[in-house]
Amino acid sequence: MFVARQLERWELPELSDVATLLTSELVTNVVLHAGTPPSLIVAVADGSVEIGVGDDDQRLPVAEVGHAFDLPADPDPLLVREGGRGLPLVDHLADEWGAAAIGDGKQIWFRLEAQDWGYRTSCQCHGDSIDRVRLQSGRFALAIPGAWDSDHPHADPLADEGQL
Repeated sequence: MFVARQLERWELPELSDVATLLTSELVTNVVLHAGTPPSLIVAVADGSVEIGVGDDDQRLPVAEVGHAFDLPADPDPLLVREGGRGLPLVDHLADEWGAAAIGDGKQIWFRLEAQDWGYRTSCQCHGDSIDRVRLQSGRFALAIPGAWDSDHPHADPLADEGQL
């Protein structure tokens, strides 16, 4: 629900179904395989949404990104298996994804690109004096209110006070 609310706030509802599905799959992987509490990062910049799910398990996925996670041509074996769908779905549906070691754990991240985002030109993503947070993908996120906060009916009331 958190991811869907953020995408609604950023006026990116067309990414909501895929983003929530992939986030759910990655959080499920943390619960089943890492056994540690998950962490979640959701960021948007210039119409690109990046979501990272982290845990305290240092084991990275075995297959290389974009290689051994292909969906089978015959979907029946995939549908009857109890697991193993998370990373193939991420690989198939995300525009880009990866895994990064962070501290004593890891983060699996994925990126979805919006086809048309009304705030693309008003995004403050490229200013020189803006504090940035480096995401594990190598991109940066900003912890500031966006243009979408001023008139949006679901704007965060704390956004006006700079307390995001």
